[in-house]
Amino acid sequence: MSKQGKIIGAPINRIDGRLKVTGKATYAAEFPVTNLVYGFPVQSTIAAGEIVSIDASAAEKSAGVLKIITHQNALKLAPRPTLTPANRMTRSNPVLQNTRIHCYGQYIGLVVAETYEQARAAARLVKVSYKSEKPKIDFDENSKDAYKPEVINAGYPTDTSWGNLESGLKQAAEIVTETYETPIEHHHPMEPHASLAAFQGEKLIVYEATQMLAQTRDGIANTFNIPKEKIQVLSPYIGGGFGSKLQPREHLMLTVMAAKMLNRPVKTAITRQMMQTNVGLRQLNRQKMRVGATKDGNLTALAHEILTHTSVDEEFVEQTGVISRMFYAVPNSLVTHRVFPTNIQVPRWTRAPGETPGSFALESAMDELAYKLKIDPIEFRIKNEPAKNPENNKPWASRAVVE
Repeated sequence: MSKQGKIIGAPINRIDGRLKVTGKATYAAEFPVTNLVYGFPVQSTIAAGEIVSIDASAAEKSAGVLKIITHQNALKLAPRPTLTPANRMTRSNPVLQNTRIHCYGQYIGLVVAETYEQARAAARLVKVSYKSEKPKIDFDENSKDAYKPEVINAGYPTDTSWGNLESGLKQAAEIVTETYETPIEHHHPMEPHASLAAFQGEKLIVYEATQMLAQTRDGIANTFNIPKEKIQVLSPYIGGGFGSKLQPREHLMLTVMAAKMLNRPVKTAITRQMMQTNVGLRQLNRQKMRVGATKDGNLTALAHEILTHTSVDEEFVEQTGVISRMFYAVPNSLVTHRVFPTNIQVPRWTRAPGETPGSFALESAMDELAYKLKIDPIEFRIKNEPAKNPENNKPWASRAVVE
């Protein structure tokens, strides 16, 4: 911080900034390891169905190829336990354990070769035949299957309400009823995802692009039944993560599996294209807002109803409406979340999950209501500043919104 205690506009030094912009910060894919070989994933070209057969004969004859791992010869991994808010980042993440296809781009194999180029070239030679099914892709077509999830991200309750919404809307002099939609967003940090795994006897060394060292270690341990004290995860620098690098991903498990099967260090650096299909995304959120206020600008009612999608094989729901539960003083409130399954990859945390799309809808509605009331939008917000948290009536630990 500057001498005046202000950050905005002040020249702040970042300790690793110079190293990153000069290329001297060592990312996960850049550590010099002897006897290293390279993995490159094989991806599904359909979004839903089953693998009928895999012909890797041409790829096996390709220059430099050491191993092609598919469900036919993959190590048997610990099954994935039931999902809970507490185990999402640490539970086992088995890969290549069956023939089921859940989404386009799903990893269905790993080619390991002496060089990256050889592995990537050979991956194109793997021939796969499928029994394809109609994928659930279209938002409107599949939203009819929406249901109420038990919990949303971070363990927040799915729905909340207090007061009487309809009564509150009737008391309003002006009402805004609008639907706001934020699109799917993909992760593209400066450093794409990469993993390097090397066994040293019974000890496993992992260089990983990760935001969470302990959780990555625990996820590997639970997947491969390796004591976690025998796993070391190193990530001295990270070229951005923004949520995509919170959880140990499938390419990491493929890399560890390959290192174990070949007894050689293996590195897998996924492509920029795979960043759009294999590391999670922010869900498309369709948000219906109903907000009412008296003529002098006191909120009487606020409803925030969210519709979004998840994957057919795992549930993840952003806490999109949580911000509307606590941001303004409103006597009548309704916040709901509904989700439906699709053959799109499992959504994941994306920079301020929930709060980012949720605040967009909430603040857009507040601006439109202020315009209807002919009240300055800042004055309107200050007028409805809550003295306590409206959801639980507890005092704020700190709050500087008005400031």
